[in-house]
Amino acid sequence: MQLPAFIKNPQWWSDHSVDIATLVATIVLAFFIHALESNERERDSAAQNAVTKQLTDSQDLARRQNGAENDLHQAYALLAELQLRRGAGHEAERKAIAEVVEQYAMDGRLYEPASHIFIKVISTECDQGTFEHLKNAMSVSANVFRRDAITNDEMNKDATERAQTQLKMLAAAKARDITCKPPQQTNPPLVAKQIDVPMGYFDVGCGEPRNESRSILLSTLVPIGYKAVNPAADFKDTSNVKQATASAEIQGEQILVKSTLVGIDYQTFAFGMRNCPGGGHGTLVLHLTLEPSIPAPTQ
Repeated sequence: MQLPAFIKNPQWWSDHSVDIATLVATIVLAFFIHALESNERERDSAAQNAVTKQLTDSQDLARRQNGAENDLHQAYALLAELQLRRGAGHEAERKAIAEVVEQYAMDGRLYEPASHIFIKVISTECDQGTFEHLKNAMSVSANVFRRDAITNDEMNKDATERAQTQLKMLAAAKARDITCKPPQQTNPPLVAKQIDVPMGYFDVGCGEPRNESRSILLSTLVPIGYKAVNPAADFKDTSNVKQATASAEIQGEQILVKSTLVGIDYQTFAFGMRNCPGGGHGTLVLHLTLEPSIPAPTQ
């Protein structure tokens, strides 16, 4: 290929030196500006990703902490139910509550620091069925990590506390063997009484309905010499729920409990955005009246 004649002419280069220098400078400057803009976009993208990750981590931690707080609150509520039913005549209720505690542990919601609060109850619980349910719950909770344990230090501390709680549980079981003596044979007069039996802890998301149908054998609730009448059910300790209804019906040898729990509505904002203030929850409770099946002898 033959080059144009002006390229070989030194005079042309001399006459156009300023134009050539300006063109070269313009090209270099354009390249430099492009490089700066590219670096700026990369820095903005990295900063945005860092902010997004920090926000995601914060939201995850908040969810974990909120869940752990709810789990701890429910554990204390179950403990309070047990303590309110101490003494003779409440064995069936305590056993039913202890069974709920065991199920709560199996659902992965009983862990430190909540699990150790049942130690004292275990050391003084003389009903064998109630004791076995609580003991099983403690054994399960030994393998459940805290929901709000994030760092290695927190997880190591949690593991240490779980191990210590298991040692205390073994000691409490031995103390219970000494404390609990065979019950004396007594025949107190039977009187009508009301029992309240927790049927489970339920949670729902915003706008989410949860319908449940559970049955329980009458023989697990009604002592010998009694009959169950006037069954009813409702929710207690509810939070962030739009609807909470329940009913109970005796069907042969069982009681059928039906319930509906609906979470509160989402909060709506502009541009189609919405927010869930928090999941709803509540404890389903069965109410029964126990009447003597054999009339008390007249004095």
